[in-house]
Amino acid sequence: MKITRLRIGLVGPEDPRDEEHNYYAEAIEDGDRFFYRANGFTVEITADQHRKVIGNPRLHYFSTALKLHYRIKRAKEGN
Repeated sequence: MKITRLRIGLVGPEDPRDEEHNYYAEAIEDGDRFFYRANGFTVEITADQHRKVIGNPRLHYFSTALKLHYRIKRAKEGN
């Protein structure tokens, strides 16, 4: 199992008080399965999403990090 710790954040100046948009996450590779863990929730992702979120952990239009950010947010809300 390989775990890559990521600093997820907004593009531009970071406000350390903005915990919703600036936080740590983990991209996990376990054999041929991939996961993304943030804010106490883990979701299964594709190999391509895994590669992309490691390459660009910024929250901006069309980024994989932004898509996963909202996926985790929905999971937290129970949707």
